[in-house]
Amino acid sequence: MINLQTPIKQPMATLYKSTALLLAAGASLLVASCSSSSDSNLAFLSVTQNRTLDTTGQTVDVAMAIPVSPATANLTASWTASAGNILSATLQPDARTVRLVMDTPTIPGDVTFGAAAGGVEDLAGNSFSAPVVGQVLVADILTVPTASFSGVTVEGPDNDQVVVVFSDSMIQSEVETLGNWTFEAPVGTPFDLTNAVISYDSVTLTATVSLGSTIPGIAGSDANNLQTSDALQLTFGGVRNLSGVSEAGVAIAGTAGGDNTAPSFDSVWADGVSDEVEVRFSEPVKSVLFAELYSGGIDPGARFQLTDADATPAVAATGTITMTGDPVDGETITIDDGAGNTDTYEWESGGGVTGGNIAVTIMAGDNNAMATALQAAIAGSGTAAVTAVNAPPAVTLTNDVASATGNVAITGAPTNVTIAGMTGGVTIASGLATLETTNFAFSADQTGVTVDYDIVPVPGSDTLEIYGIQDLAGNQAMPVQIAAIATADVNPPAIDAGNSSLVAVSGENNDVITVRFDRDMSPFNISNPANYSAAPLDLTGSSITFNGTNEIAIDMNGATIPDVQFGTGYSLTIVQNASTPLYTAQGVVLGSDDAQVIAAIGDNVVINTASAYVGPGGAPNTCIIVFPEATNTAGSTVLTNYNISGTNPTAVVQLTPRSYELTFPTQPAIADSLVVEIAASTDLGGNPAAGQANYALTAVDATAPTATFTSNSVAGSGGDNFTVTFDESVDQTTALNLSNYAFTVGGSSVSLTGASSSYDSTTFSVTVALPEITDLSFGDTTNLVISNVTDISGVALAVQPVDGTVIGDNAGPNFAAADSAFVNYIVDATGATNDITFDEAVDVTFAETAGNWTTSDATNVVSATMVNPTTVRVVLDGQIGAAATLGVTDVPDLAGNSGGGAITVDPAE
Repeated sequence: MINLQTPIKQPMATLYKSTALLLAAGASLLVASCSSSSDSNLAFLSVTQNRTLDTTGQTVDVAMAIPVSPATANLTASWTASAGNILSATLQPDARTVRLVMDTPTIPGDVTFGAAAGGVEDLAGNSFSAPVVGQVLVADILTVPTASFSGVTVEGPDNDQVVVVFSDSMIQSEVETLGNWTFEAPVGTPFDLTNAVISYDSVTLTATVSLGSTIPGIAGSDANNLQTSDALQLTFGGVRNLSGVSEAGVAIAGTAGGDNTAPSFDSVWADGVSDEVEVRFSEPVKSVLFAELYSGGIDPGARFQLTDADATPAVAATGTITMTGDPVDGETITIDDGAGNTDTYEWESGGGVTGGNIAVTIMAGDNNAMATALQAAIAGSGTAAVTAVNAPPAVTLTNDVASATGNVAITGAPTNVTIAGMTGGVTIASGLATLETTNFAFSADQTGVTVDYDIVPVPGSDTLEIYGIQDLAGNQAMPVQIAAIATADVNPPAIDAGNSSLVAVSGENNDVITVRFDRDMSPFNISNPANYSAAPLDLTGSSITFNGTNEIAIDMNGATIPDVQFGTGYSLTIVQNASTPLYTAQGVVLGSDDAQVIAAIGDNVVINTASAYVGPGGAPNTCIIVFPEATNTAGSTVLTNYNISGTNPTAVVQLTPRSYELTFPTQPAIADSLVVEIAASTDLGGNPAAGQANYALTAVDATAPTATFTSNSVAGSGGDNFTVTFDESVDQTTALNLSNYAFTVGGSSVSLTGASSSYDSTTFSVTVALPEITDLSFGDTTNLVISNVTDISGVALAVQPVDGTVIGDNAGPNFAAADSAFVNYIVDATGATNDITFDEAVDVTFAETAGNWTTSDATNVVSATMVNPTTVRVVLDGQIGAAATLGVTDVPDLAGNSGGGAITVDPAE
């Protein structure tokens, strides 16, 4: 029994009495491992992590059995912890709870607390005579943490991620331990996280797993890439929250998403000498083993099938020659293979063959013998090869230039020799140009593949059929049935200086740099700002668009230093960058920087006017100057560049890119002359004013601004926006505040969460880019209510803009091209699965309704699934017929535009 004595000092008596009542009610005191002086009841009651107060887990409440002395309780040295450092100790108003703040999260079950000998005292001055240790820390919150996750696929290798969001703050070291993760991608297939890097953000409660480089022990460099749309599964072991409570340890389901853009074929080329073709892709692709390639017949493998320019297989064509009588000495017959290769055979009875002809002996009256002699001459001449001899006097010939166009004619027949036109075009399944393993290999960066054949492919004549290629995220490229084989170009890319430019545009954040390359380029890495420079411009943050062949446009709207100076010579450079290399379309990498000095063109109009007026009543010592375009703040904010009657302002504040508020020691008056120096009137393109300017101040602008707005639907997913255009400069702070706009479409409010806004001082307009998940429907009625937006004089908008309708995309979707559908043997070897690609994103619900799809033969549609926003995978109950079509009627795009009736496509096989 613990005897609690009534203290002598007041007012703590009440607390003593409360403690006595608590004990009388049966409350137990935890006094294990405690030691106290003989006349004291000083003891630990409990040690509790206080995450109700402090979610970081760094606050601990120590409850003592009796009140303690503030002077000793507030000393950090009075208390001990088995891990971490005590930053502060504070006695709470109840006089027996001490709040400790640690320098790190302190986890229940891992850390114990205690007291130093002679440290904390009760109110009578008694303390622990020996150190107290082992006081167990318990949690005040015991909720089991949960988690959700998704996979993120990113174009290119070694950059995919797994993102996990926890419901509670977790122990960072445990989350970042790879051994605590069991990952399956797809579900049922263990995914090795070796070499992955995990980082945990304690603010967002998010763990990001960067899958990183190639996984040891797994063949191929594709093994560490997630597949878009795959079902994933994640299980944790030994991962606790800051309360020390373990995550449930149950399997969590997730899905991979992100990169859903299919690769394309940049180029196919050959040197015309070797027996190789090089195929280049728009991004790294999955490697294909030689044994997996298509070999004819029912074969689901990827294919690189060599064909002639007319898309017939590069195989032999046949013809016959029949001897009908004796030739005359000196007559000739010419064999032409259709690719410019000819041999002329001259009939001889007594010698005298002239020119480059090949002699064939005349054996009068013996057509069979002469046919045999002709056969021998042809067989040895190198232009045509005899493959079989029919019953004389006929011989069968084959074109030995197998890559030349098929179905060509034999020409130059003498009167006594009948020559039939070459026939042929055997089926694709037989007679293919033979693939050889000799040089079949994907490039180290997987952006290209070398394919070896048993014949020499001819650039400009031969073609290639390409099928079954997937990028590293599993997006399958549309097959190409006729890819022209170009002549090899071994040169690296360079700038075409004569067609490249830097253009200064009046206004802010709108200058443009155009880089024209001297040859076609690969799109891979071409839009990375790190690959370009034009010092002192800083292109970081700029946006780059590629025209698909040999030119990019660098929009400086987000650049750190965005203003091109008219007339300045810039060293425009394409940068050799090992981490994001630039390639030509044929895969030749930029090996070193290429720089061209180019003088900037564009806006060279100087500022020769401005408006100026006295400030509003709320700012009596000010005036405002508004230039006709944005100016360089390096001069426009300098006090000495302005004066009224020789007095400079005491402050200059930029209101918009083209307007400034000047504060003077005394109140400017109407008709005062504001003197503006040249440097203050220099525009962003570096064009200085013609000279010093004087502007008579007018009355303050008291007219309320007005506004109009337009709403714009953009084809595809995301990109929709609305633009508000004011009739004068408005305060940017209020104009860019999204909370000042209430936007409705078709009577329904549109959330602006996740939207962004930008201001254009040239047109006094604000453009609001809507969230990616928002797609406007063409023709819908729109309404915009604007609040709290003022002009630069502080006058608020008084009249709301009139309602409008959504403009922009009003064209319905169609199939991407004539060859926009194919039988997908890669995912379904039976041939019952077909992928169909539209020219824009389509409505998911409509596209995935099997009943909206039809076939022109006896096959039936089983299911339809969106593979990405533009591609639908349609599964039939069998393979569609060779001449049959798939169709869909009135498929809508994301803007609600219908496809305009029935459209059909014949899937390529």
